[in-house]
Amino acid sequence: MPGGGEWVRLSEPNGYQIEVVHGQSLLDPTPVRYRKSNVGRKARTGWGELMRIHTSASRVKQIRQGVLGTPKVMDTVKWFRETLGLLRSDGVYARETDYIISSFNRCDQGEDYVGHRALFCIHNERARLNDLSFGIHDIDDVFTGHEHLRRNGYPGLWLLG
Repeated sequence: MPGGGEWVRLSEPNGYQIEVVHGQSLLDPTPVRYRKSNVGRKARTGWGELMRIHTSASRVKQIRQGVLGTPKVMDTVKWFRETLGLLRSDGVYARETDYIISSFNRCDQGEDYVGHRALFCIHNERARLNDLSFGIHDIDDVFTGHEHLRRNGYPGLWLLG
C-alpha cells in the first residue's frame, strides 16, 4: 500500500464495507499560492499584479465529513463509536430524548480541537450514502471545481456548492 500502514475491512450494521487505514506515512504538504488580500490595513497590496485562477478540479486537502442515511440510526452510531472510537458531538431527537433521528459524531483527538463532525447519521427509509464534504483551498476552488465537474458532464446533484 502506498505510504505503508495497516489496512482493514469491516462491515457496519447496514452492510456497508468500511475500509480503515492506520499508520501511513504523511506526505509533504502540497504547496499553495496565496493571493494578496485587498482588505484591512494593508489594502491595495495586490494592485497591478495579474492574478490567474486555476481552471481544473478542486484541490482537495481532506475529506471533512460523511453523511449516512439509515433506518438504524442508533445501531449505526453505536457501531462507529464502539468500533472506531468516534465521540458524540450532538443528537437530534423526535418526541422522546431516546428516539434519536440524527447524530453528529467526531474523531477523538484528546485535547486537540477537531471539527464538530466527521460522521453524521440521519434517519432514512433505506441505508445510503447521502454526501461527502471535502476541505479545499479557498472559495475559488469551489467555483473552479464546480465548473470542472459541469464541463465534464456531471449532473447538478454531484456539483460543488
